Amino acid sequence: MQLSQIGSKNLARLACVLAGGVWGIVWIPLRALDIAGIPGAWATSLLHLIPALILLPLVLLRFTKIRAAGIPLQAIGSSLGISMMLYSTAFLYTD
Repeated sequence: MQLSQIGSKNLARLACVLAGGVWGIVWIPLRALDIAGIPGAWATSLLHLIPALILLPLVLLRFTKIRAAGIPLQAIGSSLGISMMLYSTAFLYTD
């Protein structure tokens, strides 16, 4: 086994652990907003709006590259964002 394959496996394991940790932490502010009286759809919107506003300058700086990537990239990004918002809202309503 080559060293690069060992490094790739460890990197994949680390990515899985970090993704699981971040995924678990995402629900804490979502629950806090729901408990504070902000209903599910609004809580989800707030949770996703703040990072979107933070990333907006980066999107504007790279707008020509994003536009050059075409409709498929924009469709994938939009569908991922919409599916995450719907899943988060369903999580709050079906608890």
